[in-house]
Amino acid sequence: MKGQVLFIIAVTICLGFFSCATSGRRGEVSEEVRYWGYGTGSSMIQALNDAKKMAVMDAVKEMIGAPSEAAHRDELNRIIYQEGRPGMFVPGEELSILSQTEAGGSWQVEILAVVDLPALEKVLRSNTIYGGKVAPGREFGSGSVGAVGTKPLKDYEEKVTEAAFEAYMESEGEEEPRTAEPLSAEEKSFIREYVDQMTYMVYFNEDSGEDPFLMKSGVGIANKALAEEGVYIIDLSQIESIKKDQEIAYEDETGKNISMIQWIAGKLNADVYIELDAVTSGESRGGKYYGQANVTLSVFDASTGVLLGSVPYNSPETFSTASDFDARNNALQSSIYRGMPMALNQAHVYMEKALERGIRYDLLVLNTPVPKMMSEFRRKMRKRVKSLKTASAAPEETVYQVYLIGSIEDLEELVYDVSESIPGFEGMERIYFRGRSITFNTGL
Repeated sequence: MKGQVLFIIAVTICLGFFSCATSGRRGEVSEEVRYWGYGTGSSMIQALNDAKKMAVMDAVKEMIGAPSEAAHRDELNRIIYQEGRPGMFVPGEELSILSQTEAGGSWQVEILAVVDLPALEKVLRSNTIYGGKVAPGREFGSGSVGAVGTKPLKDYEEKVTEAAFEAYMESEGEEEPRTAEPLSAEEKSFIREYVDQMTYMVYFNEDSGEDPFLMKSGVGIANKALAEEGVYIIDLSQIESIKKDQEIAYEDETGKNISMIQWIAGKLNADVYIELDAVTSGESRGGKYYGQANVTLSVFDASTGVLLGSVPYNSPETFSTASDFDARNNALQSSIYRGMPMALNQAHVYMEKALERGIRYDLLVLNTPVPKMMSEFRRKMRKRVKSLKTASAAPEETVYQVYLIGSIEDLEELVYDVSESIPGFEGMERIYFRGRSITFNTGL
């Protein structure tokens, strides 16, 4: 009760104070320090308030430090984070809505907002909540010194995906680099359609040390969130089946040079796989159980293993009347459910950029005893695709990595066109294809 009274007094004082004496300071903050927030809710207003809460929480962490914020979480929930209160620290005229979507009655809002740091510091000091830059005896305003805010996820995505794309290009170099050509309208349309129809696989980091039952529960809620977005997903039971029955095959085929999760994603023809990592904590207070979760969703290109992006999410405190385990599970599921739309967006952003170079297919040609004929085949193929790299060559088999903006059926037709123009290859036939791999026999 005392904290609530102090809160009201402090906010009343600072609102009056900052309406005149510090208007210049707030203008300065507006230009330089903004905090990103993401929220969900059953209405636009509810989602917006949730996003404001995230922005204010980040501002508090920057002022007093994450350890102090966590130690005072109960009190902060009561005096600052409680529903309706974060908005008092976010001036409406200095808030930008970056995105807002609605699907199935659920709203998602992304904002970039100025947080009134002096007003926030006033409340923290009034309630003797210290830490970081806010300490007893230090001059008022020290909490705002050096504030940098947080960048919107889109900015982070652009940096992450650009770095990932460069790594992708370096690791997947071709024998004869070609100058990039502008995409045709048809190619752009194909890429958009391909990205919209990608298949996703979600699994958890088994080295996280978290309870496997909790993590499998997290995979379930991640799949639910993806299903609500209308994307194709691979069921957990399929992953578990391959993992249980084919460990020896994994070691024989890969020599453990790639992760088992990436290998399984390839076996199940996933385009993208998401790895969950989490740390949960819980405690009992007043006959109720409280839980919190720190979650990271790492997004990978299944064909290359390149990191597309990473979404960290720290849950607000959740509670349960049943058990500590149930409270931690609630926190974990809440964090993953909120983080998945961001992870999905990262996958879309990266893949649309990466696929401008073409979709990677593995082309295997059996019975290739004449190098000159294969050289002619390779030369003519290269003129018809985005790029082509020889992965291995032997009399028994030659393997190419082909980049093409088109389907695997398009690649099949292309191979027939090229082979028919090479004497001796007129009898080439496709014998098998699955996912992004296709195999032909020269008939030699």
